[in-house]
Amino acid sequence: YPINYHPQAFGRTGGEAIWETITHPAPDTTINYLPYSYRIPSPGEFRMLCNIGLLRGAKGVFPFSLRSYDGWKNGKLEHHDTGLLDEDLIPFDAPYEDWVYRERPVEDYYYAPPDTIPPWTAADGSDFDPLYDLPDRPDTVLSSQQNTENFLLWKFAAYGRLWNSVRGTFGQIARVAPELSGLWWWYDDNHYDDADIIYDGTEPQYFADPHIRVFTDSTETDCYLFYVNRFCRANNNPYEITISLDSLPEGTSISEYALDHSRRFLIEGSFTRPSMYSFLDTLDAGEARLLQMIDTDSLQYADIRITDPDLFVVLPYDSDTLSDYRSCPGTPVAIHASFYNMGMDSLNTIFVYLKDETNDVMLDTARVSFDGLSVSSCYEQDRAEAVFVWTPDSTEIGVHRLRVFTQDLLEPDTTDNSATLVYMVDPRDYATEILDDPWDMTEATTSIPDWYTNDIDTL
Repeated sequence: YPINYHPQAFGRTGGEAIWETITHPAPDTTINYLPYSYRIPSPGEFRMLCNIGLLRGAKGVFPFSLRSYDGWKNGKLEHHDTGLLDEDLIPFDAPYEDWVYRERPVEDYYYAPPDTIPPWTAADGSDFDPLYDLPDRPDTVLSSQQNTENFLLWKFAAYGRLWNSVRGTFGQIARVAPELSGLWWWYDDNHYDDADIIYDGTEPQYFADPHIRVFTDSTETDCYLFYVNRFCRANNNPYEITISLDSLPEGTSISEYALDHSRRFLIEGSFTRPSMYSFLDTLDAGEARLLQMIDTDSLQYADIRITDPDLFVVLPYDSDTLSDYRSCPGTPVAIHASFYNMGMDSLNTIFVYLKDETNDVMLDTARVSFDGLSVSSCYEQDRAEAVFVWTPDSTEIGVHRLRVFTQDLLEPDTTDNSATLVYMVDPRDYATEILDDPWDMTEATTSIPDWYTNDIDTL
């Protein structure tokens, strides 16, 4: 039965439940530790939660909660839970003017300053920050509106850290989704534990052991390993992975090489005993990996793959290195697409396309070629990049679904030969684009009133 998983993406940050004592109009600065069983997960912890769900067989991942929300009891705010976005679905690190006039509470009663949220210190007394690398707290003497703004920007930027990491986490999942979505736990003779993963060295303090699972496809002939690093206090953690060949699905192809679907290249292991295969890997906090056991003779074909995370946008005219998938009319948009060959055969000069599916218009065409994966160059991708150019005009303001795809190919799997992104063409902002004078409050120099800057022509 396909199941979906909802990893925690919220934390208890305000309301009477978190403060030792309540004073008005603001609480004291002592937080009751008990509510931090509801602590906001760090980006590494969130990634680990998602990957543990996939390890357990989930086929969909939906974070909870996107929106911040209140919990009321007897007419009082019992707790405020902070989600990925605020009450108006605005990112916490959005510009001040985007949210200051909306519903987001600015009092510390609702959103505790991040430098007061435990655990900021490890049990051994050393500094340990699982959530944020916090800059120094700015001047909290709220003697002017500018000081208030500086403090709030500092406070809320930390809450935006998790939201900003979600694209990367889901991108890692989407990269292996074409394969992982069709796999299931391998189960034979009431025995699950046919692979092991151990820390390759002296285990650090507070170590959390990794988890590994063997998967197979519907034919029970292909064998895959999916493993997760649960130690979220550090990156670049080394592991040794071993697998018992006798307990794998019958007919599994085996060689000293394996196909890494997460990183899209071949890796090399060794047969430590006739029935044991072993290799090394290094994982970041919460990171997971999907590997396929292979016989290189069975990989003599070309297999092109592209997924949604393999697309990104730059705006060369604006010297933009990575656009947020939106721009104004008249600005050239460059869509970069990375295609990967997951087979060992070469493929010369195939056509790839960019299509606006919203308007059913073909926008651009390019050509790519591949050399094929090789056991002589393990850990190297067979990758080709295509760059498509699109310049939307004023008639194309709105949302566009753009699809990148290859020409029709004869290969084992053609379901992973296209990817999509959603792009927004915005109307030109009058103040920024026409007057070249955005209202950003950077000209504020006086204490009263700071909001009345030279950007404002008439009061």
